Amino acid sequence: MAEAARKLEYLEDYENYTEPEIKVHNNSQNNINSKYIRRRKVFLKIVYSSFLFVLLASAIFILSNYTKITALNVEIRKLDAKIEQVEKEQMNLRAEIEKIKSERDIVHEARTKLGMVYPDKSQIVYFTLEESDEVNTDKEKNFIASIFSTLTGSSK
Repeated sequence: MAEAARKLEYLEDYENYTEPEIKVHNNSQNNINSKYIRRRKVFLKIVYSSFLFVLLASAIFILSNYTKITALNVEIRKLDAKIEQVEKEQMNLRAEIEKIKSERDIVHEARTKLGMVYPDKSQIVYFTLEESDEVNTDKEKNFIASIFSTLTGSSK
């Protein structure tokens, strides 16, 4: 029974209970807090906006550098292709030079295109100069000129 009496007391206390009034003060302290909150919101908006602007500017800067790098890579690929083409052409030209240089091909070209033949033993003229390689006398000059004129078939 004691418990029932206690519950009844609580119930009576609860029915007599009144909530305390909450007083709202409209004074300058409340205005100061609202000004502070507004300023803080404006400041945060400015900070976030500036951060976003810096982020956007850096992204544009990075992308522009990547476009430059890509353009340079394209140019490098074009130059590599040109180098490869020039190297192939150089190899072809060297092969052609070796073909032209070979004695057998020269002899073949001389016989077929120019109609040349090897000289007979009677057509070959040997001459020697004295110890010096220079022709000093008029007699030697005339002798050499006559030999060349007979070889070429021209007369003075």
